[in-house]
Amino acid sequence: MQKLFNKTVEAAINSILLEDELLRADILQFEGALLVVDFIGVDLNLNIKFCNNKVKLYDETPLADSTTTISATIFDFIHVLRELSSGEDITSSGLKISGDVAVVMKMIQVLKKTSIDWEQYLATQIGDVPANFIGRGLRAAREIFGHASSSTKNNMKDFLQDEVELLPDQAEVDFFSDDVDQLRDAVARLEARILQL
Repeated sequence: MQKLFNKTVEAAINSILLEDELLRADILQFEGALLVVDFIGVDLNLNIKFCNNKVKLYDETPLADSTTTISATIFDFIHVLRELSSGEDITSSGLKISGDVAVVMKMIQVLKKTSIDWEQYLATQIGDVPANFIGRGLRAAREIFGHASSSTKNNMKDFLQDEVELLPDQAEVDFFSDDVDQLRDAVARLEARILQL
């Protein structure tokens, strides 16, 4: 399964690179680098090596000039792709990066300025009707995932604050912070009085 997946992804990326001269020029800066994408919770790794203006996907990790590993769950990767397509910052994305972080940051910049029409690519491979069907399905899934992600955050916050009372709400935090400030000021005044004696 991994080999079939690698061949499919490699062919798709290289086909897009063949058609997009600007993207092909941008990936020259990654020549010889290896990007290992580790999907946490799934037995799937992508070992992507940049060479000769193309990408090569390996079943095993090959030798490379520099290696960078990105680890995250599939949901974190979907979240990052959503943020990249909307131009948002991915600092709170859940990605774990090891190795040459600068390579990842440069790749993110390249991806941000790249506009790949995946539906158009699919249409050339499998036809307009199936590509449109898949595109609509992916857009619906992205919308559902976005709603579920936001809903889960709100539900988790409500559960932790209201149901099991493990986390205080903002008013309680502000009240506690004010009390700490008052206590600190009182201790400082007491210290000053003791020093005067």
